[in-house]
Amino acid sequence: MGAVRPNLGSRNLHDKEIGFQSGCNAPPGSSPLGEINDCDLPVYQQSWWLNCMRGANYREATVRKDGLTVGRLSFNVKKVRMGFLWGENHPWSHIGGPIVSRNLTRAMQSQVLDDLLAQLPQNTSYRFASSSQLSYSDMVKTAFVKAGFTYTRQVDYVRRPGTLDAMSELTAVRLKVEQNQLVAGIG
Repeated sequence: MGAVRPNLGSRNLHDKEIGFQSGCNAPPGSSPLGEINDCDLPVYQQSWWLNCMRGANYREATVRKDGLTVGRLSFNVKKVRMGFLWGENHPWSHIGGPIVSRNLTRAMQSQVLDDLLAQLPQNTSYRFASSSQLSYSDMVKTAFVKAGFTYTRQVDYVRRPGTLDAMSELTAVRLKVEQNQLVAGIG
């Protein structure tokens, strides 16, 4: 797919099929996105995580309306071979991509996504992985493709907290491996 703007370089959006739980009881308005709680977001997009990621390579595009941040796209930019710039999700961040206020209409969310992408520096190549579990994930895909990104789907798995006792499961896996080694004559 051709780029919309000249000299964009490589641009990719990976849509990861992952889930997250919103089990947080943060008060309304405690998030930088107005009425949205950070707890509604994957951990890699919550404010406390992004604050940990701040450094020399941290960049953030924001869209504000009536004094509230209604959209945010944070990413890291680094120099790669031959001095080219590369933008992507933050280190140790499983997913990233734009965060848009869910209190907006779908048309306004779409406009916020377009405004966020318009702020990306054009002399940089990008690769983002975005969650397919967001209520506006279809618009994320559309906005990125419209801005000249290529789109690929990438399946990922999440283990929800509390589904199984992790130590018991680990012990069971270890025992199964040991049994297989004994049968195979390795152990």
